[in-house]
Amino acid sequence: MRRWIVILLMTLIIIRSPATSAENGALDDFNRRFSEAVRNMVNAIVAMINAIKDAALTIGRVLGGALIAIGAVLWASDLFSYKGKKLIISGIILLIILELLLGP
Repeated sequence: MRRWIVILLMTLIIIRSPATSAENGALDDFNRRFSEAVRNMVNAIVAMINAIKDAALTIGRVLGGALIAIGAVLWASDLFSYKGKKLIISGIILLIILELLLGP
């Protein structure tokens, strides 16, 4: 993986050097197209990361709410009041951590 990153960076340095781009107009066109392709790829990666972040935030909120609801039922019914209290606390902590790490 590291080898491919080094090769890509070296290729970008060679392509973007002023001596090579001033010599040929076709190379300028290639540089423009290559830069546009890289920009599009970066935008696609950022969009995928944002989609994953939004999905994780939604799932986490649902799970936090479910933990609090199940904990409240267990705590109120005195069936497993200690475990119910722990579920409520863990649901609240999960929601706080999600808002701090992934919130807008």
